[in-house]
Amino acid sequence: MENIRDSLSTMRKARLFLWVIAIMAGLAAMAIQITARQERSAATLEIISSSKPRALPVDVMGVKPSDWEQWRSYYGEARASRTMEVAAYAREAVEAVHVEVGDRVEAGQLLISLRREDQAAEAGAKNAAYDEAKSNHKRLQALNKAGGVSKAEVDRAYSAMKAEEASAKTQKSALVRTQLRSKISGVVTTRDVELGEIAEMGQVLLTIDDTSEMEAVLMVSIKDIKGIGKDTPVRIIHGGRSTTGKVVRTSQRATQGAGLYPVTVKLDPSAGALPGTHLEGSFLVSKTPDVIVIPSSAIINRGDGQFVYVASGAEGNMEARLKKISTGGGGGGRVVATSGLEPGDMLIVSGSRGLSDGTPVSFGPATDKNSQTEHSLD
Repeated sequence: MENIRDSLSTMRKARLFLWVIAIMAGLAAMAIQITARQERSAATLEIISSSKPRALPVDVMGVKPSDWEQWRSYYGEARASRTMEVAAYAREAVEAVHVEVGDRVEAGQLLISLRREDQAAEAGAKNAAYDEAKSNHKRLQALNKAGGVSKAEVDRAYSAMKAEEASAKTQKSALVRTQLRSKISGVVTTRDVELGEIAEMGQVLLTIDDTSEMEAVLMVSIKDIKGIGKDTPVRIIHGGRSTTGKVVRTSQRATQGAGLYPVTVKLDPSAGALPGTHLEGSFLVSKTPDVIVIPSSAIINRGDGQFVYVASGAEGNMEARLKKISTGGGGGGRVVATSGLEPGDMLIVSGSRGLSDGTPVSFGPATDKNSQTEHSLD
């Protein structure tokens, strides 16, 4: 029995020893795994800490001085440089109208025929009176030479003859004016008369426009009228195209009601405008040399002022830098930067969303630091 107890005790000790060894082996394995994980985590942190943030692509333009031109637009209508209004010289009935609106006419062409009978009869009477006065003057001259009448009577007869001559010429002109002719070559643009109507003296019956030379009358505000002269550049915008015009004359008297000042501009034939066409004219109202002009979209407005981002640093290691600027006049999506930027700065014009001071940026080889044109940074 005692041997059996000793044998059991030995077995218990052996089993306990095996358990201790197993537990120690497990603890050792766990320690190895923990150490490996720690080493991997440390390596990962080292890689993360040593890697650079990703550079953001942006678009930039090289800053350099240029001329700043400010153009201001005004509006008006086109008209022919030469226009003729065909009017009646006396109250007469209309016998014939020889043209329609849109017809091309030449200088001297017959346009309207008025009734001639009354004017012809009057012209005949005036001619007869003149012939009689001329005969009387000739008779008195002969009598004066014979001593029958005084020189004073001859002079009175001469004055009467000249008066009748003038009256006959006037009536002849009135007869001619019953046939209304064009004095210019052009196009019939208005017609306000029909066959059989009575044309009153001075009534405008037709309008002829010489469309070979067109001009525009643009209405300009008092702010700019004093600065516009014959040498002021002007662009005419019509039908989606821009052509060059030339200032012909300006007026220093404002129109009633609107208070605007008419400026007449000669149009280039390529403008393609017809009388009555509404046009836009853009005048160069100011020009400032050697200033820095930037896109207004590049400006960041904050409570403490205006800012822009510029790309700074060597190629391959560029960073966005925030600069505070001041601005002056502007227009057309551009503005003058009066301070804060220097020639040679690489202004970030797009892609600034998400940037902060010091954010890495990248740019491509096409970037020209001496050019004030936009380039893609990639």
